Amino acid sequence: MNLEARASFCTENQRLFIKFLFLAGDSDKQIHRKLVTILGKGAFTERTVNRWCQRFRDGNFDVEEHRGGDHRSGPQTDVRIGVIREAFEQSRGWSLRSLSAQFGIPRSTCHQIVTEELKMTQKNEKWVPHELSPGQMETRVVYSTCNLRTYNQQKSRLTHTVAIDETWVSLHRPPERDQARQWLQQGEMPSSVAVPNRYGPKVMMILAMDIRGICYYEILSDKEKMDAPRYLELLKRLMDRWPGNRKNTVWVLDDNARPHRTASITQWFEENKIERWLQPPYSPDLSPCDFGCFHALKRAIGGVHYANVDFMKNAIDNEIRIGNANGSYTAVQKLPECWLRCVNTKGEYL
Repeated sequence: MNLEARASFCTENQRLFIKFLFLAGDSDKQIHRKLVTILGKGAFTERTVNRWCQRFRDGNFDVEEHRGGDHRSGPQTDVRIGVIREAFEQSRGWSLRSLSAQFGIPRSTCHQIVTEELKMTQKNEKWVPHELSPGQMETRVVYSTCNLRTYNQQKSRLTHTVAIDETWVSLHRPPERDQARQWLQQGEMPSSVAVPNRYGPKVMMILAMDIRGICYYEILSDKEKMDAPRYLELLKRLMDRWPGNRKNTVWVLDDNARPHRTASITQWFEENKIERWLQPPYSPDLSPCDFGCFHALKRAIGGVHYANVDFMKNAIDNEIRIGNANGSYTAVQKLPECWLRCVNTKGEYL
């Protein structure tokens, strides 16, 4: 190509040439080599060619440079904002890459619109125990409203409240990932640990909490499960050791498991001046034992192979003593707050 022809080959022509060869399937290096062959020293650098090819790969085939000035406003930007806003109204699962590919908007522009214009942040999905139906959400609101009304009539009732629930505990619970940390010197590699295939033998633990912390627990013998007679015996032992003033009515918060709702249990409650807080189904976030005890307790005693249940009981006793002393197990105090949040969120999980 003669000098006059080269001089007429402006930068926009180079961008069009890059776009043509990109669509033809040439690689970045092939495109740059052809530009150099034609234009010599007047050709774009390889870095510039790479930048334009990446732009085309991101779905933006506009060959205008758009440098200088504020490009965050104007008809084109408003249209892009509207398109992305509408996409998020349909689904919140879009990635920047998928937005760019779907609508032909550069990924960097998608990021600027999403974060600065729409003021959105990306977070992991929230895992919930159960997909609540509208009826179940309404039940959660009604029960929480009734509990709040009862609590506000006499707030001292919380002092006489005991929450009861059951869970399985394992004689060998591996440490959680963030607990398996090691101190290493510079350049030293951490040791590898095989992920265990399964936990050790497990037994059922029945636990009770009051406003001060964990007040009572029992561990059933191997492979025993909770039934109504066993639950009644547990309640009797618990009330005999109840630290509060038994002249006052005791308020129990347990779940809707079948052994908890038999006629014999209900009759015994009536005979012993025991009232029940309402507990909606599928609501571990409203049960102090679930949201304020079980995970923390299991985490604290985990990472040890216990030879038998007695060794595990010693570890549980020690953790309860420490946890009650430092206020780790006072979830019963948070019940009014949980009920109020449930009402305000119209029954959504907290």
